[in-house]
Amino acid sequence: MTDNFNEYAQYYDLLYRDKDYHSESVYVSKLLDLCLSKPVEKTSILDLACGTGRHAQELASMGYAVEGSDISAEMVNVANIRSAKNGQPIKFHNESFQTCNWIDRKFDALIAMFSAIGYLSSYQDLALTMSNIRYLLVENGVFIFDFWNGYAVAKNFSQTRIKRA
Repeated sequence: MTDNFNEYAQYYDLLYRDKDYHSESVYVSKLLDLCLSKPVEKTSILDLACGTGRHAQELASMGYAVEGSDISAEMVNVANIRSAKNGQPIKFHNESFQTCNWIDRKFDALIAMFSAIGYLSSYQDLALTMSNIRYLLVENGVFIFDFWNGYAVAKNFSQTRIKRA
């Protein structure tokens, strides 16, 4: 599966250029404000399944101490190049949900955006992921994730979908 994500990396930002990473990151920031009693500049975040790092970069620009991790080495490479170009000292790791416990530190918050949790297809992978997330969180840390609402997707399903890029 990793090879598929590596091939996808070269097209990822083109396909999702209209995605509103900024507004989503503002929403995450508001959730963190509600859940944590720390100032932004003292809040550490790990963006799991970060893709090319767009949420991580948005959150870093708001003042958070952010790191990212993705299963795809090529996605991580794209994230590193963009962050360096933007002068953002974000550390990116090449780890999956199942191996992210190898990241050697704890965080105030972990996020997994863009329905990334939905890529886990077995109970064993989900259980291991949740264990790893708990391991990476400080006491009273928070995990923020989103997922697709299957009912809404099925109800509004359209056989024809065209995106030009």
